[in-house]
Amino acid sequence: MVEELKVLEHFSTSDHNMVEFNFVLRTGCCNAVTYKYDFRKGDYNAIALTLKETNWGLMFDSKGTLQCYDIFPAGKCTLVDV
Repeated sequence: MVEELKVLEHFSTSDHNMVEFNFVLRTGCCNAVTYKYDFRKGDYNAIALTLKETNWGLMFDSKGTLQCYDIFPAGKCTLVDV
């Protein structure tokens, strides 16, 4: 939002005027959800089996480095929920 808009005098020898204003940005509060996992209770055998059964070649086929890297955060969340 622009507030207190003022048109001032010419800039130096230019025929253009200067403009002064306050730019006010108001943001809402976001209530973020934080998940806390008890990794002591993890089923690591199920995680290992899921990783072993994943067809990594198919998953990474025709993807660039960044796309391959982005697969891991999504996969990590899936493994935690196994």
